[in-house]
Amino acid sequence: MKVRSICAVVVGMVIMASVSGGAGLYLGGYGAYSFGGDVQDESLGYGVNLGLPLGESFGLELSGTLLEDSSEATDFDLGSIDLSLLYYFPLSDESLDLYLGVGASYNRFDFTSHIDREIQNDDQIGFFGELGVAVLPVKWLRIFADVRYNVMTYEVQDVEGLGRVDQDYNFFLVRVGAEFAL
Repeated sequence: MKVRSICAVVVGMVIMASVSGGAGLYLGGYGAYSFGGDVQDESLGYGVNLGLPLGESFGLELSGTLLEDSSEATDFDLGSIDLSLLYYFPLSDESLDLYLGVGASYNRFDFTSHIDREIQNDDQIGFFGELGVAVLPVKWLRIFADVRYNVMTYEVQDVEGLGRVDQDYNFFLVRVGAEFAL
């Protein structure tokens, strides 16, 4: 699962880069921390992102994140591929930005059961809002930190003979990372 998710993100990034001709693109990586909402075990994760500025105030970002969580019955890996629309509020002379974003995500839940039942993996679409800050110490480097609130639902198949059960999975995700101009 992890290899497929990473490959899908890289392919998406290559498509964005070819469409834009490389103008103003940035590529980066980040550490992630999930907590709150429906997260059972706070966890660390990681991700990669590719951004495309759309003028002075807007931008698009494609990112991929891998996280883990668990419950009494299962452990699962969550791989997400996200597309964000960002709006930037410059706070100083181009070296400090505050940004707001909204986006949609494709999420893959890979379950490992602790009970004597098979639980099927699930793919779902989710949505999120985000707030962040970015510092540009030099023209080619951008350091960022943001927090997202993610909203999604997943289906659990054949849990204790109940058939299919829908489960909300909402949580905060803090990302801290660096991006490099291409």
